[in-house]
Amino acid sequence: MGGGNVVSWTSMIAAYAQNGGGEEALRLFREFTRGMLERPNHFMLASVVNACASLGRLVSGKVAHGAVIRCGHELNEVIVSTIVDMYAKCGCVEYSDKVFRRIPNPSVIPYTSMIVAAAKYGLGKMSIQLFEEMIDRGIRPNDVTFVGVLHACSHSGLVDEGLQYYESMHENHGISPNAKHHTCIVDMLGRTGRLNEAYKLAKSIQAEPNQEALVWGDTPFGK
Repeated sequence: MGGGNVVSWTSMIAAYAQNGGGEEALRLFREFTRGMLERPNHFMLASVVNACASLGRLVSGKVAHGAVIRCGHELNEVIVSTIVDMYAKCGCVEYSDKVFRRIPNPSVIPYTSMIVAAAKYGLGKMSIQLFEEMIDRGIRPNDVTFVGVLHACSHSGLVDEGLQYYESMHENHGISPNAKHHTCIVDMLGRTGRLNEAYKLAKSIQAEPNQEALVWGDTPFGK
């Protein structure tokens, strides 16, 4: 890809990264850096990190992380969140935590990324600690934050904690649970043998027609 400026290169790299073309996104980034007349912006770097995450390329991810630092974007929350996600997808949750802990005043975005990262590897206690830390700092969780913490409870056998968080969504935070939250709870109850409760919950949920399969897919019952 000859010519163009940082904006056009960023658009191409982002397009590939967002549509399963991680290899091509990284190739374009290497081409851009070889003839670099402009510094990569944070949008380009975030796309490159996402490409590394989708490919599970730890070495490439570390190189991209280095580029983020050299370009002075290591405190940009959008990029930091993608780096946290990248290291987690490459199986390095401890790296994710180190990156996260360098943020002076993290918002809900990096907190959610770290909660989801810990949940993915069954680190339920860690996800809960992060969630409680976030609440103590006065940071409002969003619906994705709750998907992460409920997923963590489900995969770590923390049923009572999961049910408490589920009930607190609307009562304490004004967030209405959706199909993804319901699915986490149904899955959590099913994993611990509480099949009657899982069935009753699935029956009681008023889900959209296109979301019913998502909820019922985590029970051994047919509707």
